[in-house]
Amino acid sequence: MNRDRILDIVKGIAITAIVIGHLPRVGIVKRDYEMDVNVALLFFLQSFHIMVFFILAGDVVKKSWEKYSLRKFIEKRFCRLVIPYCSFVLLYALSIIIYNYISVFLGQIPTYHRITPGNILRALIMSNEPYLSRMGGFGFFWFFPPYFLCNIIFFIILNIKREALRIPLLLCILPALFFSLTKMLQHSYFPWGINIAFVVLPLMWVGTQYETIKRLLQKIKHHGLIMVMIAVHLSVILLFCPYIVLANCYTSSYVFFYVLAILGFSWVLLAAVNIVDLPLGNVFACIGRYTLPIYAMHMIVINYAGFLKDYAYGSYAVSFGSLVLTFVLSIVMPIIVTKKIVEKNRVLNFLFLGSA
Repeated sequence: MNRDRILDIVKGIAITAIVIGHLPRVGIVKRDYEMDVNVALLFFLQSFHIMVFFILAGDVVKKSWEKYSLRKFIEKRFCRLVIPYCSFVLLYALSIIIYNYISVFLGQIPTYHRITPGNILRALIMSNEPYLSRMGGFGFFWFFPPYFLCNIIFFIILNIKREALRIPLLLCILPALFFSLTKMLQHSYFPWGINIAFVVLPLMWVGTQYETIKRLLQKIKHHGLIMVMIAVHLSVILLFCPYIVLANCYTSSYVFFYVLAILGFSWVLLAAVNIVDLPLGNVFACIGRYTLPIYAMHMIVINYAGFLKDYAYGSYAVSFGSLVLTFVLSIVMPIIVTKKIVEKNRVLNFLFLGSA
């Protein structure tokens, strides 16, 4: 099967940004929103990294809509997303249980709450960031359920023949409704992050134009424009301080939420177009082919690397070196585990990658 190399690079850049955002000592948000380097970096990353995948989902759904029935599409997406999601949640819960035992053995206070079967069950039933966090770990698995749901919802809406109804539903009515409902209620009341699935529909609509946008940027292919777009992106963050956390459907500005997501996707895609034939492009393309296991396993590596913090955080240079090593391992280890173990076992391949 011929892969879209530029698409892999875009995904590689986006998942790298997500891993950076989850590294320790990066981006602790202050209540008064004082803009230091860490906070600015966190705001910058959160304004686009996960949104890139929702935008790209629009292209995936559009192509699938042209080939599959709704039932077949749901079956394929369920195998590809929901089964690996459940498998990775259970694997992560097991890793936290072991992590807590090691912490006690080393005389440290466990970082995470005690994981119980009841909390795991409630987390899987609700499958949103608050319940996943209460499970005892880190709620980053929130992404999978709304990603699955938005695929199905978008597929259904594409079947609406009347464009005069379909476009307003995608771009205005449904996103505005669920932004309002989330504001009125609490995010934890929405099972499987279904509110997020409706909020990202405009981004998915942008994704249906992926091929057109890519061809346009291939004609431009200007390095300087990338720097200008990043500078504009950062300027908005620094000047207006838009705080965006899609995990709980919170944003201080709906306009900034969509504008920054699309701007971020645009310069990431332009960067991918520019490096597609360079060695750096090879690196990001490789990373992009393993976004699922990297996203699902990188926090396990980061958690266990935390045991070295008492030894690594002596000087600034050693601390920074430890952070870089943790970052590299957070990407490399999931790829190695996937290639050497998961892909070579049919059962594991199905459970963790959704492939037969």
